[in-house]
Amino acid sequence: MGIVDMLDARTLSIASVLIRLNMIILFALVTSSHRHRYMNYFTIGLTSTAFGFLLLSLRDIIGIFLSVIISNSLILLGAILFAIGISYLVKLKVKKQNIIGLIVIHLSLFLYFTYINTNIMARILVISAELALVYGFASWLFFKDNQRRPHVVRFFVGWIYLLNALFYIFRIIFTIIDGPQGGLFTGVYYLSLTLIVTMVFLVSRTVGVLMCVMISFDEELQSANKILSELSTTDHLTKVKNLRSLMRLLERELELVKRYERSFSVAMIDLDHFKSVNDTYGHTVGDEVLVGVAQILKKELRKVDVLGRYGGEEFLLILPESTCEESAKLLMRIQEEVRKHEWYVDNLTVTFSAGVFEVNSTNCHADTKEIIKQADDLMYIAKKNGRDRVEHLCTGL
Repeated sequence: MGIVDMLDARTLSIASVLIRLNMIILFALVTSSHRHRYMNYFTIGLTSTAFGFLLLSLRDIIGIFLSVIISNSLILLGAILFAIGISYLVKLKVKKQNIIGLIVIHLSLFLYFTYINTNIMARILVISAELALVYGFASWLFFKDNQRRPHVVRFFVGWIYLLNALFYIFRIIFTIIDGPQGGLFTGVYYLSLTLIVTMVFLVSRTVGVLMCVMISFDEELQSANKILSELSTTDHLTKVKNLRSLMRLLERELELVKRYERSFSVAMIDLDHFKSVNDTYGHTVGDEVLVGVAQILKKELRKVDVLGRYGGEEFLLILPESTCEESAKLLMRIQEEVRKHEWYVDNLTVTFSAGVFEVNSTNCHADTKEIIKQADDLMYIAKKNGRDRVEHLCTGL
């Protein structure tokens, strides 16, 4: 005698309830520390399905309304709620009218095949088709999410749901070919096998979804850490490096020069007559000018170059493997781009003055403050010499 013959359908239904209760506790524990909307849908969905199978196991003990209409409705509702939770997890919307329509159709058909035209086979076909539809939709959600955020677990869970949907399609075919005879717990020889397979899929689906939840938590944490890292190293207005980040990168570049006898240039940029821009047009326009100049600089610089806001209307550039002559030519080209840029107000022309200092093996003994002071002094010379100029020094210190 096989395991299917040893375990009757009523026992397997109760076992299914106990498995779901354990899953509910597991999801409730996760929900207590991670309050996400989809976790509530998962927990309520499992609870609904557990009650549905509990009522199903009490067939011939409680009334037909509870053991047929309500039990199957709760099983379907639980699957739908779980699918809604998945949609929130993967951030894909579900149309409410489709859900309501499916529930209305389910209730109408089950009431008809229970009270008007009693037909167990028809009820099996209806609930199987509905579950196949819901699990197929859940599979699509995971495959769609995996296209955006590839992960082997999402792909695996998507296949579990797809196989579960196919299982119910095969159940429909088998029911049509060899329809059941007798009551729910008598004469339906393949119901026990159906419940066993269902429990296997239940555990696989639920554990898979929980793994996806934990992956999602980890991705959210990484995203939050990335945002915090960017906030700690980025100027909030211009979105370029802030002073703290600039100093760290300058120290790193200086160490590379000392170790490998490389060279780099430091450029200090100061917008000309910026105070008058604020006084004449207001600080909003002044902020737009700062952002605009930063964007022009980023566009013209190489990927290896570092751009940061030193303070106020001053920007600092770190240009690896670039001589002061090369850097000066670059800045003069950028000056032209800034001059001809069309700003948000009429008759506004923006220029800047810059000082460029080259750091190489002959002067790398200087610290970062001395290097910045050299570039800053050259920038002030450019100011004194008429502004909108670039002054550079290839040796010094």
